[in-house]
Amino acid sequence: MQPKLRRAAAWLLLVFLFAIAGSAALRESVTLDEVAHIGAGLSYLQRLDLRLNAEHPPLGKVIVAVPLALRGTAADYSAPSWKLANTFFPAYMTQWMFGDAVVGRWNPWRPTLFWARLPMLLLTLWLGWLMWVYGRRLLGRSALPQRLCDDSGNPGIRPSGAN
Repeated sequence: MQPKLRRAAAWLLLVFLFAIAGSAALRESVTLDEVAHIGAGLSYLQRLDLRLNAEHPPLGKVIVAVPLALRGTAADYSAPSWKLANTFFPAYMTQWMFGDAVVGRWNPWRPTLFWARLPMLLLTLWLGWLMWVYGRRLLGRSALPQRLCDDSGNPGIRPSGAN
């Protein structure tokens, strides 16, 4: 296979991955963990306060919340769900109420979900491209973008990029 054709096939597979995962990101409703993670990530950036969702590392939640914070997504820090979350157990319980309010009550839910899912979708595409680049280095220039093909059609990868 010619180098240009291999490169075109790899880009085509990345476009396919973007189309499948992107359309799922636009169509799918909010998942269970997204509620807590979106609200927690937004509070990390807006308040620099890590009280919500402390059982998971903050990096993924911060990445998700960057476009939300940049576009001015609203969060009411005078709400009971925020005020009650001073210690671990109440924060564990109220993170769901706070996240639900961020996603569905204080902001329109479709654009909020879209902007929260976009960084993960772009990260999935970037990692797919990196796999192809380093796969070529390891397997040689004659290697087909088979690994990228496997991952762009993998049902386990597509939802991860969308959610």
